[in-house]
Amino acid sequence: MPNKPARKSMKKFICATVLNLLGRSFSSLSLTDSPIKNETDKWADGIRILVAACPSGPYLSLKKASGRVQYTGGKYIENADLFIEFKSIESGVRALTGLMSIHDAFAQHRFTLKGDIFFGMSVVRCLYIIEAALFPWFYAKRIIKRRPPKVSKWRAYTGLIGNGKIKQRGLKSVESVL
Repeated sequence: MPNKPARKSMKKFICATVLNLLGRSFSSLSLTDSPIKNETDKWADGIRILVAACPSGPYLSLKKASGRVQYTGGKYIENADLFIEFKSIESGVRALTGLMSIHDAFAQHRFTLKGDIFFGMSVVRCLYIIEAALFPWFYAKRIIKRRPPKVSKWRAYTGLIGNGKIKQRGLKSVESVL
């Protein structure tokens, strides 16, 4: 039974929401948490990343500028250095909502990766760490092979507020205060 247009638009809305949350969290955690900061420090300035939930969007676009990863919104980027595209909206929904792991989606050829494979794996590692921070562990352990390095859930969630920008005013670690 083919999907009705209303169901497709709902799936696109879900994907757009999850991509927005991932982008904002990516931006804030790349500044503050060491596992993601160590990974993103290796990236060259000016590099652009585009993740598409299906060929017609929605999109997650990131770029590294001035030593930090910036979430540039759900805009399509021409000539992105790394382009990850899910082949259908159904595959995008399953992978982005945690019903399927990224490893399983890759093994089942549900997405394509255009660009440097080593850089792509670095981005995927960061996405796993972010997913582990956003999802509760009882849910995330179904899609994540092993528990990634600990990141601050508080920073992941506060990064969702204010376009992924978090201001550090004299606090080295929020966990030390709590």
